[in-house]
Amino acid sequence: FAKDGKTKAWADFRKKTPGNGKSTLLLSDKVGSMLARGTSNLSKLEIKRVMDVNVKDILDHQFVIMNKDALNILEKRLLK
Repeated sequence: FAKDGKTKAWADFRKKTPGNGKSTLLLSDKVGSMLARGTSNLSKLEIKRVMDVNVKDILDHQFVIMNKDALNILEKRLLK
């Protein structure tokens, strides 16, 4: 994910993804201040730490985007 905290970089990223303009959940292993700052002005985009997400959060969104580390953590959590 973009690390500079610029909304423009995240807006460009959103335009390239299939979920542009639709309800999207962005899962990351770490949600730092730069990630939160860069995505805060984008509509229909919610960010969460993968450790804080539950099944309802995932089902409430049309699209889910996550980084590789978040995917590994989520797999471990769901396979318990």
